[in-house]
Amino acid sequence: MFTVKNLILPILIVTLLTSCSQTEDVQDDVSNTQQLNSTAVDVKIEETEAVETEPNVDALFPYMSAVNLLSAAQYEDAINQYNKVLRLKPDLSLAYHGRGLAYHHLEQHDLAMEDLNKSIQLDPLYADAYRNRGIIFLNRGELNKGASDINKAMDLYKARGDNKKLKALENLLGNPEDSLN
Repeated sequence: MFTVKNLILPILIVTLLTSCSQTEDVQDDVSNTQQLNSTAVDVKIEETEAVETEPNVDALFPYMSAVNLLSAAQYEDAINQYNKVLRLKPDLSLAYHGRGLAYHHLEQHDLAMEDLNKSIQLDPLYADAYRNRGIIFLNRGELNKGASDINKAMDLYKARGDNKKLKALENLLGNPEDSLN
């Protein structure tokens, strides 16, 4: 029976053998092949460690995973994925925003505010971060700060012609508790 697992190991062996420097000692090639043939689990562990330490790894997969987990209300798992993203891309405003939303849903409002503040610091034109921070301020009873952030978000939505979000924000001002997303 053919499985993807059966295909991955030979590909890894060939790739690693061709990337290694060529030696004239046949014994070295045999021992390298024996080490590579250990188990697929060993290879996966090594790949995971390499991904976490390589600075040029693409953050798209963990970011999309985090977004999906946030949408599925799996907030702790989403935070873990956002943490991975932020290790790879520490200046990604979207990741701070998403992690802030996850913290908010777990009622860790101070951490949520820290992340929303960082998101805005990294991208001062990120209207959704202003909107969500403003809603948290309003829910805390900090009306001036909340109104300021909501107005900033509305101005940014108007400037970019995002009438759908502008209208949604105008509608939600009547009940801000149910609107953070």
